[in-house]
Amino acid sequence: MLFCLLSVFQFSFANDDYIRIGRLSQVSPNASYQLHFDGEHYIENLDDGSVKRVESTKDYTVDFENGAFYLLNLGKFPLSETRFFTSNDTILTVNGKRYLSGITFGQESNGKIIPIELLSLDDYIKAVLPKEIGSGAPIEALKAQAVASRSYTLSHFGHHKNSNYDLCDTTHCQVYGGYEVRTSATDDAVDATAGEVLLYNDVPIEALYSASSGGYTANAEYVYGSAVPYLLSFSDPHSTGDNAVPWSFSLSQADISAKINNYGKNIGKLVSIDADYDKNSGRVKSLNFIGSKEKFKIKGSKIRAFFGYGKLKSLLFSIDYAGKNDNSNPVYAISKDKTTEIDVNKSFIYTEKGIKESGKEVCVLSASDTSKLTKASKNITDSVTFHGKGYGHGLGMSQRGAIQMAKDDYDYKEILEFYYPNTELIDEYK
Repeated sequence: MLFCLLSVFQFSFANDDYIRIGRLSQVSPNASYQLHFDGEHYIENLDDGSVKRVESTKDYTVDFENGAFYLLNLGKFPLSETRFFTSNDTILTVNGKRYLSGITFGQESNGKIIPIELLSLDDYIKAVLPKEIGSGAPIEALKAQAVASRSYTLSHFGHHKNSNYDLCDTTHCQVYGGYEVRTSATDDAVDATAGEVLLYNDVPIEALYSASSGGYTANAEYVYGSAVPYLLSFSDPHSTGDNAVPWSFSLSQADISAKINNYGKNIGKLVSIDADYDKNSGRVKSLNFIGSKEKFKIKGSKIRAFFGYGKLKSLLFSIDYAGKNDNSNPVYAISKDKTTEIDVNKSFIYTEKGIKESGKEVCVLSASDTSKLTKASKNITDSVTFHGKGYGHGLGMSQRGAIQMAKDDYDYKEILEFYYPNTELIDEYK
């Protein structure tokens, strides 16, 4: 093993020309990491500015203690102040997973040690596309996704700076699958759009996207509470039919009550659910749960979190439950002795001794007509069914729609123009 102290960086990351990805999906449960370099690599200590070059293949066992980590065969290094970089041809693996260019470590507030991958912007995007839209999408849809993901990354750069990284590898930011998921198709789409970014007022946009708009995109104001000039609500004919991703699921009255209780609310027996809809898109803006004791209201993005993102796939839905119709007032029969509320799903006879059930329908006789009397149950009697379409928040680009547009011979610039109005696409963002 040979170490050389370098006075000048001899690798591409000398000027911090990389992004830091918190590999939350790769966290070791015992906070121990095995690093393998198959050739030349570098160890940089930001605390004293030193850089060591290791010319040979090397394995390191990394353990942590009291805010520092130890290379069992080298000694103690300051946590988050030490970075490992590869040379151009060296392969680095961390617990068996390939990292393209470098690694450092950070610590979350909960004490977890996070491996942080260091790599260029476009190398990051190349491992996002296969996870976010899939390598089988048409090339123009892949190009649109590459520009959207690049723009989103730049707009969210430093999102996790308090944890010593810029973005995480989960749906909280963008799903990043690492070097192993890359394909030639997605790599080509990133290379073909290199440097291209969407701007609004000369700033990279938050180019949000979701699997399907369900036929109508969402307005940022109703999802997140504030308006965004390029995240608007409009008809999306490219995300209809199968591309709308129809779905439905049911929950019992008890299931919904339990979810409300988890929020620390006791509304009594759940009676009904009232939805407030956006008049343009048809998306639900708020839900009001009516109980026998009080009401409980949730709004915007919290609605999907309440039911679970995997069940309530979008806010483009309607509610159906047994026993609900437009007449929710109780019906009473009056005898000479008492007044009795009756169930008009059955039938009754009025007698001198009171009210008795019969096998006949209950009717109301007026001067001009005779009508069968019907009445809704006052409560949700069994289960509630949610019928919807779309998958995701519906803001910005619909991936199903982008794929359909590409199949219909739209190019990626036309796709981006459709889903991100009022923005500018530039070729070389610095």
